[in-house]
Amino acid sequence: APSDLDLPDAETLRARAAEGAGLTRTALSVLIGLAKLRAQAARVVGEAGSQDTVDRLIALLRANSPRVRFMAATALGKLRAKPAIGPLYQLLADNDDRDPFLRHAGVFALESIGDRAAVTGRCEDPSRAVRMASLLVLRRWQHPAVSRFLADSDMALVTEAARAIHDLRITASLPELADLAQRMDAADNPQALYPDALIRRVINANFRLGGHDRAAAVARLIAVGGISTTMHD
Repeated sequence: APSDLDLPDAETLRARAAEGAGLTRTALSVLIGLAKLRAQAARVVGEAGSQDTVDRLIALLRANSPRVRFMAATALGKLRAKPAIGPLYQLLADNDDRDPFLRHAGVFALESIGDRAAVTGRCEDPSRAVRMASLLVLRRWQHPAVSRFLADSDMALVTEAARAIHDLRITASLPELADLAQRMDAADNPQALYPDALIRRVINANFRLGGHDRAAAVARLIAVGGISTTMHD
C-alpha cells in the first residue's frame, strides 16, 4: 500500500477531479491516508458516483475520525448504496445521538437510498437513536408510517412525530394524531404528562378534521383540567 508520502495533495486531488481522469484511483489511494484526506476522498467518490468503492466506504463508517465517518455516510447516500443500510444504522446506534452531524449524515444517507421497507422495519428498534433516525427519514419523505411513533415509549419521539404529521400536513396520519386526545383524556393531569407542543397539535388536528365527535373529544380533553388557557384560546 502507498505510504503517506505517496498521497496526492489537496490541489492535485482537485485537479484530478476537474479533469475527470483517474478520479476513483486517486480517491482510493487517499482513503488509506490521513483522516482529512480520507474524508475528502470519500466526498469525491460520492460525487463521482463510483459504485465500485461502496465496500471501502462502508468500512470507513467505522473509522476513528468522526469527519471520515460523516463523509463516508454522505457519500453512501449519494451513491444510493443499499448494502450500506445496516452499517448506517449501526453508525447511528453507536453514535447514540451524541454527534448531531453524524446523525444528520446517517439520516441523509437513508433518505437518499430510499428503501421504505428497511426504514419502517426499524420503527420499533431497541435503540432510541435508531428509532429517532427512522422517524426523521420518514418525516423527510412525508410518509404516513411516521404515525407509528405516536405510540413510542419516548415522549420526545411522540412529539417529533406529531410535529411531522401536523406541520407537514401528512393528512393520512392526521386521524391518528387527533386520536391521542382520548389517551390524554384518560390522564389525571394531561399537561403534566404531555408537552405543550404535543397537546396543541392534538387539539388542532381535531379542529382540522372537524365534526361532532372531534369537537367533543377536544371539549373532554379541556374539561379534564390542567390545560392552560393559552392552550385553547
